[in-house]
Amino acid sequence: DWSFDEHYDPYDKDRKGRREAVLALAHAINEEAHDLRKAGALFIQIDEPAVPTHPEDIEIAHEAMEVMTKGLDAFIITHMCYGDLRPIYQRLLQFPVHQFDWEFTNNADKLYPLIEQMGYPADKFVGLGVVDVHSRRIESVEEIEQRIRQALKYLRPEQIFPDPDCGLKTRTWDEAKGKMEVIVEAAKRIRNELAMQGNPTKIRFTFDGGVKVEPVRER
Repeated sequence: DWSFDEHYDPYDKDRKGRREAVLALAHAINEEAHDLRKAGALFIQIDEPAVPTHPEDIEIAHEAMEVMTKGLDAFIITHMCYGDLRPIYQRLLQFPVHQFDWEFTNNADKLYPLIEQMGYPADKFVGLGVVDVHSRRIESVEEIEQRIRQALKYLRPEQIFPDPDCGLKTRTWDEAKGKMEVIVEAAKRIRNELAMQGNPTKIRFTFDGGVKVEPVRER
């Protein structure tokens, strides 16, 4: 949706051209991802922001994600925003990724009911958007704490990775830095509280021909 090409026909009735274009890009991204892994990257994020806006293309998106992640010995994250996840939610959860990154600051009223009604895989993680990237205002640490606590009603502590709702490219350096600082401070406070209760507060990642993730309790 955000690019143009004159080689493929993305509007043919059977969507063959659209699929060919998407998979051509997917193969190129897979090569780049492998280069990143060889360079030492253990965590690789593949942004697919517009997938929810085209539920009719969910199978193409799923196939593309399989191509992009094929053979990758890395922790794979995908960020999606815009649109309604409900029509594609169940299929989305079958994507070959370890973590979904979603906008919980501005879409909590849609996302939490979805998780409550349809569940969320115990072996997947959530990038929990906790700051509004469209606002110049820097949230308070207490606001971020509240948003993390809300997530704890639906997800285990070790499944949650607090982060911005989306990219901070529209914010100034000081605004972006300020928003990241309150996320870090709020996460520290919640982590200390959870540790006092005996909950896992850290994650151990093992990369050896695959990705093994284990929650760890602090001693």
